[in-house]
Amino acid sequence: MVSEVDTPPLRDHDPDLVYLRNNAVRKLSLEDAENDNYWSTSLYSQPPFLTSSRCVHALRELFATPSVLAVATESSSHPTGLASVLAQPWLYAGGGLGNIEECPLQVCLAGAGTRRDSITFASVCVPFECHAEDLAAEDFPASLQLAATPVLQLVNHADDDDNPFELIDHPERNKPRDPYTNKDTVWFHTSPEQQRAWAEEYITLQTRIAKLNKFLQTGWTCGSYQVPFEAFPFGVPYLLACALLIGLALRGTLDRRQPQEQLSSEQESTSLPPKQKRETFLLIEAGPNNESNPLVWMSSLHRKSTGNKSGTSSPLAPTQETQSCASLSSDASSSDLPALPNDTENRVEQTSGLSNCNNDGATALKKRIQSNSEAATHTVAPSTVEGKPNPPQTLVECWNASYHWHKLCNTRHEATACLDGLRVFSILWVILGHVMAIESSSGGGYSNPVDFLPPNGLTTTFLGQLIFASRFAVDTFLVISGYLLVIVIARKAPSLCNNGKRRWSTFFQLIGLRLLRILPLYLLCIGFFTQVAPHMYLVGEENDGGGPFWYQWDSLLQPCRDSGWTNLLFINNFLPWEKSNTETCFYHSWYLAVDMQLFVLFGLPVTFFIFLANPTWGKRTTLALWCTSVLLTAYLSYVRHWSINTFDGLQVTRFDIEGYAKPHVRGQAYFAGMYVAMLQLTKNQRGAARPSAWKQSALMWCAILSLGVITFCTVTGAYARRPCQYSEAPVLNDDCGSLWSPWATFLYTATSRAIWSCCIGILMTLCLEGRGGWLNNFLSWPIWSPLAQLSFGTYLIHPIVIFVWLLGMREKNVYSLATFGMSLTSVCAVSFAFALVAGLLVEFPVASLIAMQIKKNQPRRPEANNNTNDSNQDAPVSIGRSDQETTRLVPTDHKEKVGYGAAS
Repeated sequence: MVSEVDTPPLRDHDPDLVYLRNNAVRKLSLEDAENDNYWSTSLYSQPPFLTSSRCVHALRELFATPSVLAVATESSSHPTGLASVLAQPWLYAGGGLGNIEECPLQVCLAGAGTRRDSITFASVCVPFECHAEDLAAEDFPASLQLAATPVLQLVNHADDDDNPFELIDHPERNKPRDPYTNKDTVWFHTSPEQQRAWAEEYITLQTRIAKLNKFLQTGWTCGSYQVPFEAFPFGVPYLLACALLIGLALRGTLDRRQPQEQLSSEQESTSLPPKQKRETFLLIEAGPNNESNPLVWMSSLHRKSTGNKSGTSSPLAPTQETQSCASLSSDASSSDLPALPNDTENRVEQTSGLSNCNNDGATALKKRIQSNSEAATHTVAPSTVEGKPNPPQTLVECWNASYHWHKLCNTRHEATACLDGLRVFSILWVILGHVMAIESSSGGGYSNPVDFLPPNGLTTTFLGQLIFASRFAVDTFLVISGYLLVIVIARKAPSLCNNGKRRWSTFFQLIGLRLLRILPLYLLCIGFFTQVAPHMYLVGEENDGGGPFWYQWDSLLQPCRDSGWTNLLFINNFLPWEKSNTETCFYHSWYLAVDMQLFVLFGLPVTFFIFLANPTWGKRTTLALWCTSVLLTAYLSYVRHWSINTFDGLQVTRFDIEGYAKPHVRGQAYFAGMYVAMLQLTKNQRGAARPSAWKQSALMWCAILSLGVITFCTVTGAYARRPCQYSEAPVLNDDCGSLWSPWATFLYTATSRAIWSCCIGILMTLCLEGRGGWLNNFLSWPIWSPLAQLSFGTYLIHPIVIFVWLLGMREKNVYSLATFGMSLTSVCAVSFAFALVAGLLVEFPVASLIAMQIKKNQPRRPEANNNTNDSNQDAPVSIGRSDQETTRLVPTDHKEKVGYGAAS
């Protein structure tokens, strides 16, 4: 029987792959030596050799009690043997978990392991005296035969009709099993032949499951598992911090001592009449013959065509001295400028007519706009709307939930509204992939994996490719993140640069600001994952633990105990070394590590020091970084035999360890977003005709079709064979995994992310410039805005929801599209709800607190005057000078990274 499951002989193909095959079982040193109810062959310890005497004695009494033996046999799993493992080695379902609730004794599960994807495949009903180490002992099958010897030798010569067998007296067995009848035993008559048949079947089941367990290199867990609560150093402090946050939220929301009509003078100076409309002037560039006339970005608020009936003058209304400069030109030159989305309430107009304005008028209007830039951020300030809460002015008011709820529901950035739709659909796609992956590889898994796995399951169909392509949704997030980085830094350039100089102190302040925005919510979610979620039992009141699959929390929490500090330093995608991202603490947080590394090492330095000084070299540097990332990914894919096809065994394992969560692979998406933003900020539209409508439409459809090809091309054979084990790979000529040739696998692995990032960049450019048509209208739908602002918290929280739900189950899941759809909908709804709670407790208040402190620390600007020889600090900041022209910033009403939904 051993030769039936031996690994095929190694071939001299690639020494690295051979080494990886020999070390395919990666281990975690769980400290569970004192836990008798949990044991795994994945540990460094060797299985015990002998079964304990107490277990042998209890088994002897079990075989002598046919009423209990019959129920124990029928309630245990009935796996078909090693042949089924060979037919479905990657995810063995067995014959189900039997009837766990029917077992009157102790339930032990086979399949416990330290890997997150170790699947429980069988359950056995054994006496309470038998622990997990007894079931894993080498002589356990022989001990079963020894304990059953008296029963196996029985002959039918006794009249047993009047002598029913009684149950063995054990304190655990005296617990009532039926809450309605309050009965805890089953009394019936049997014959020696029937008793012997039950004993033989019980021994066969136990022996078969033990062999399967050793082949799969997993172990045993017995009873309802409980994760011990560690009060210190993290448990109690975390709960106290949560209580403090809840108290602040209640105080900030319910405190009505400040009358609504009492507004500070600063608020009154920046309040806007409710009927005002916002119009943004985008002044792009100064031509070579007009360098002396600086261009500035100006936002001006004009009343509706009916005029200001109140008779009061707006602080931003054009005065007589600036009216000629503020009026918009309707000449042909305005059509050459990039068009942004138009709507009734927020219309963006463009002009080149400022070049005809005198410097006095331009300077006066510019100063008036700068002094009221805070008021020009939103259409209507919440503090000016009757019945709405005031903006926070104190620490407690930053936790005003009603203010944040109003801002969440009413804040919308028209110029970048299409990004909201991209973020929402990307996070939903990520949840889709995680629900399917975790549901099929955690807890009890699927009882019908053949309907899900290759070669005949959902994953081989056209629709199933959406599951595997969800990995590209994270690249979409990185494109958006790189784009917003450049836009925000460019918009804040006048306040970041002192007399045109970029200082290292400002550089580190920007890094610190980003950390302050990310870490509070990040720490809240990690604390909930490690201190609260493992104790949220979802089983009946009669159980004292989390259920039969709850032991898998150990494999999720142990990396946090060993290397949780790497998450705080945002290096958890590199340390522990040579571990896949699924073996790290809070494993999906690798995205935050990659995003922070790209921000600190590449994005911020290139934008702040190079692009603001010379936009041409900034674009060249960004393009060079993108090409480097693409070429490095292609080189490593070829040399290291990477594959991103999920069931390619060793090749996927290597990619997960070396490339999946690494910045040199993911950077191409980030740099693509940066380049799109730089192109928009420096685009010289003078003399360049806008592409015709059919060309724009053709470009958009080419990008959409390219995304579709990247998503669905894997249906052509990437998942046509059974899944590979961790020690197998198509490149080793194993009969598993993809049917693609090595060249096809290389091309898809090396170029798919580059093509994806370019197509997303093209679609973003078309939509942001108002040329996206129906796509822009759909992605800019106002309903996406609140959900997009919750995307950061939803990304962090949704795996916790999935694990708590799945690991608390009592049986395997039965896969079907209907049940999966309901699971996906439930996880999405609960994740967004928890993200809203986390946002009101931490994310939004911290953002308000940071904004309040920055506003207090900003020095007041000097009053405007008409002197054209003002100091340089009042002059607009140029982002670079080329040989013949000066390129100026074109900030628009983009969403800052320090705003809601910061992790986009």
